[in-house]
Amino acid sequence: MEWISDNTSVLNTNLENGGCEDMLHIFLVILKVIGFLLLGLLGLLLLLLLCVLFWPVKYRVKGSYRDAWKIKGTVTFLGIFFRLGISYTDRLHWKLRIFGIPILWDEKRRKRKKSNKKAENKQKGSPEAE
Repeated sequence: MEWISDNTSVLNTNLENGGCEDMLHIFLVILKVIGFLLLGLLGLLLLLLLCVLFWPVKYRVKGSYRDAWKIKGTVTFLGIFFRLGISYTDRLHWKLRIFGIPILWDEKRRKRKKSNKKAENKQKGSPEAE
């Protein structure tokens, strides 16, 4: 019976304090986890900022003039992550790639390529091509 009375006295003292020590400990652990997550996010943002500031931008331009200007160029940043290709013959053509996937490009060039493919398909299907 002594053992039961000792345990009840421990429970009574925790209830008298309101369990504040346990709640405070849980609250501090939650704050600690949130703090580490924010610190990791801040570290990633700092790393990204340093890459943008100190990573070199490479560019290459070739051009010639024979009856008209012909210019081709590329600009790359962060290795192969960002690439901008520019060419000029009769008008300006450009294409932006991120991770090698075309993201943005001039619309007229895309429409012209589609119309060329349609014309080729029509020629293949016509009896004159055979």
